[in-house]
Amino acid sequence: MPVASTIGLHLGVATVIERFGTDEQREAFLPDMATFETVGVLGQSEANAGSNKLEMETTAAQHDDEWVLNGHKQWVSGFLNADYVLTYAKTGPDEDAPHNISAFLVPAEEFEVDEIWETLGANSVKSPRITLNDIRVPADRLIGEEGEGYVARGEIHTGVNVPARGVGIARAALEDTAAYTSSREQYDQHISDFQGVQWEIGEMAERVDTARLLTLRAADRADQGHDVTREFAMAKINATQAAVDNANKAVQLHGGLGYTTEHHVERYLRDAKLLTIAGGPNEGHKDTLAKAVIERYGE
Repeated sequence: MPVASTIGLHLGVATVIERFGTDEQREAFLPDMATFETVGVLGQSEANAGSNKLEMETTAAQHDDEWVLNGHKQWVSGFLNADYVLTYAKTGPDEDAPHNISAFLVPAEEFEVDEIWETLGANSVKSPRITLNDIRVPADRLIGEEGEGYVARGEIHTGVNVPARGVGIARAALEDTAAYTSSREQYDQHISDFQGVQWEIGEMAERVDTARLLTLRAADRADQGHDVTREFAMAKINATQAAVDNANKAVQLHGGLGYTTEHHVERYLRDAKLLTIAGGPNEGHKDTLAKAVIERYGE
């Protein structure tokens, strides 16, 4: 799952360059990004700008043909192996929000690492806090129009990779559980022969298929260029919770061994929990979903 996260973020950075960059920027960065010779990561969240990115404090001030950046970013997944950080910074006053945030492609070597957290899951890819202190980048590292970085980001839908990862964990938990319960015997029968266990596995399969179909719908509408506010929120909520629920049930049905590292299910549970937070906590997406539904059907 952490590898999928890193790939998804890298492709998200490439998508921003492809959609909003200049011809020169596309030619300079995209070929090597396509082969992963150059790795990009996202620098958007901050200590006081979690769900509400408009509260970010990182700034970029223009001086002649350069931009000078100051501030910090955190939860920068994959930074330790990155070449560039797509860094969002305020370039205008707060009263101009949301048209006051711009995107810059900053070399990773320009950042200082403040802290590398030890986390519950997703341990193969670290997400540190990093800082910028009077870092100068050329004017041609501005991606897109000045002041429109935040707004432009809302026009791309690479975030569908989050529910897709949820589908993957939910499915893995189902497959491992079906295999284990079909081979494990108690009371002279496979534990998958017990009706209660069968019902649990059936419910796990329902979660997988529901999450998968909702995610495919969101991805399809995004590919067609439609507004996916409602569809993405629904997929994100459902698929990430399905991952947690299936992983939790997998641990339970594996018995004591499910609580050990002998099987993968305990890792599924630790990794799955991140997905209900990453990409915006599910509570925020529930608000978004409700508003979209009311707007569509309300009087």
